Amino acid sequence: MSKNISTDAEISSIFLKEAAAPDTPASGYGQLYEKTDGKIYFKNDAGTETRLDEGDSTTTDTEANKPAAGNNGNLFLPSNGFYVWRDTGAAWSAWGPLFPFTAPVLGDFAWVNQDAATAVATNGGIYLQSDTDSSTEFRVLKKAAPATPYTITAAIIPNMTDVNYNSCGLCWRQSSDGKMVVAHCVISKHIYVDKETDAENAGANYADIIPYFAGGIIWLRIADNGTNRIVSFSLNGVNFIQIHSVGRTDFMTADEVGFCVNSQNATYAAGMTLLSWKEE
Repeated sequence: MSKNISTDAEISSIFLKEAAAPDTPASGYGQLYEKTDGKIYFKNDAGTETRLDEGDSTTTDTEANKPAAGNNGNLFLPSNGFYVWRDTGAAWSAWGPLFPFTAPVLGDFAWVNQDAATAVATNGGIYLQSDTDSSTEFRVLKKAAPATPYTITAAIIPNMTDVNYNSCGLCWRQSSDGKMVVAHCVISKHIYVDKETDAENAGANYADIIPYFAGGIIWLRIADNGTNRIVSFSLNGVNFIQIHSVGRTDFMTADEVGFCVNSQNATYAAGMTLLSWKEE
């Protein structure tokens, strides 16, 4: 059933029943209707049908839930995939790469052993840079650790010179005495997991691995499952390799987490960009 509306009366709502496309409206009229595909259409008195939701759209979901292609210009941003997908009208075309990030908030963190180090969030992410110092001096931004079990996944870009012991990464910290466990990238392209007496005094080594990477983004993950502290790394943000696990009370019991840099060089500073910080 259709009804012509030609008055100036206010209309609070219109109910549309799904149906096949109607006949062409009479001269001077147009018809709004919903077809059985669930889309809203308009047909003018020349018989031209226009779908009203055909504008470009951007959607986000898991890769497995990518919608069917069919509207040229649509974008799909997967929450767990590698590409930005663009709809050609007939198929999805992969653009990229895409790394879904969780933007860190500088105000969530507090300094430990700052000295002349700086942290800025002007361009997105957080850029942390140490001052120069020939000895161990971790410049730390920390916050309270989540309740266990938790996993913290961070995407970082190291900004370091190939001298001495420039390093950057993630850390656990025990607030009562400053003990730290640091999972950090060192200029020799190693990832070390070290226990430090505090931010100014080196301790001993837990683990040392050499992943294949040369600059760019590296993903570090620290987790406390209520039994163990666990460190993992990834180069794509999806597939992680565990490199260390130890009892959660070994050496210390962490009540804080954070990220840090250490120049350990009298000439060159060390820096890092924290692009993503996700707590689960």
